[in-house]
Amino acid sequence: MSSPAAESGIIATLLHHPDFIYQSDGLSPSDFSDPTNAVLFWGVSELAKEDVRQIDDYQLNAILTSSRAAENHIKSLDLKSIQDVVALSGYACRETVKAFQELVKEVQEYKAKRELYIGAQRLQNTCLDRSSNTKLLSEMAYSLAEKHSIMTSRTTPIQTFAEKSQSLWKRIVDRQEGKIKTIPLPIPALKPYVSLERGELVVISGPAKSGKSSFLLTCAVDLLKRGESLIYYDSELSDELFYMRMLAHVSKVPFIKVRDGTGSAEEKQRIIEAKEWIESVPLIHEYMPVCDKDVIMSIYRRSKALMPISTVIFDYFKISFASLEAFETSVGLTGLIDFCKGLAGNEGLMMLGGLQTTESGKVSFSTSAVQTLSTLCSLLKKSKEEIEADGKECGNMKLVVPFNRNGPQMNSRDEYIDLEFVGDILTYKQAEKQHVIENPY
Repeated sequence: MSSPAAESGIIATLLHHPDFIYQSDGLSPSDFSDPTNAVLFWGVSELAKEDVRQIDDYQLNAILTSSRAAENHIKSLDLKSIQDVVALSGYACRETVKAFQELVKEVQEYKAKRELYIGAQRLQNTCLDRSSNTKLLSEMAYSLAEKHSIMTSRTTPIQTFAEKSQSLWKRIVDRQEGKIKTIPLPIPALKPYVSLERGELVVISGPAKSGKSSFLLTCAVDLLKRGESLIYYDSELSDELFYMRMLAHVSKVPFIKVRDGTGSAEEKQRIIEAKEWIESVPLIHEYMPVCDKDVIMSIYRRSKALMPISTVIFDYFKISFASLEAFETSVGLTGLIDFCKGLAGNEGLMMLGGLQTTESGKVSFSTSAVQTLSTLCSLLKKSKEEIEADGKECGNMKLVVPFNRNGPQMNSRDEYIDLEFVGDILTYKQAEKQHVIENPY
């Protein structure tokens, strides 16, 4: 799993065109399978960075026997070998950047294959070890796949922004013409601010017991009715409790009656119809008390094998912070959200999540946790005074958009969308009427 011709071609080319080193896309000595080639590449790279225009055997010998080489644990080569390399370099030299880059790509791809092969061998040996368990194997498999993905990404060519312009322009036009799929949230007044789109992460935040789960459930059912298939990661509710809440939401029968079986004959019929509908939709619900990246990825991959997945909902983003300091908790939460945003982007998923806030609506621990989001929407209960001022027709909850990369955001205390939360059936809907902002002048 190597290409001696590509390795020698890179070294020969750099001897005659040292400036090509800046077109090598992160190539390093460790990418070479032959130790001698790795040493020679290190030497010509060091000389190229010193702005040497053409490298001869004297310069190459000098760098390989220097203190810098000793510090980097680079072994020296005998002068005769160096002279032979320089003398024969003209036969393997490439004269264009494009031809040189093809050699670089070939060497890097063989390096990625070797690493994948070695990693797969380790994984195989671990599988045969009686003391290993599925969690360890899952972690190893995910780490192997992630490492391979990073290594192969080096072979993706860098483009100027002018080269990217045509594809970006087409995406803008496609969005304007409705060719790019976007799905509005089930609150019409939110449409100017945010819609769900592939690769984007929208987060619904709110204090404890503010109804975040009910809002996400409302969105999940709406998406399923639109024909979307989704995974619902749930850090709060077991399958049984989620099922009863979903039955109440879909049937519009109060949760207590669903749980206790005390509804009327007509309500019980609606519950049966809701049950049948739930059994017909492409939904995967997984209870996950602790949000673990490896578990998230494992569930996603296994779910994807069962059915195509278009949407992911997280209810809600959290980490186990009992033994962590506030700073560590913030970093952990930010890392989790970054990971999920990356999953949405890499897999082309529409993603919706929940996030805990303080009573005032501030994101707990650190605002860095929201910097990678597409849009943040905050749910807040209205005070008695606010309900009286707005009017009962304006509902009992308000939704604010304090952070938005893809549209306008709300900057005033008076800017919010009026919602009605019907707790008995775990349903959010837009209020009958939106409050009117009165300017003093």
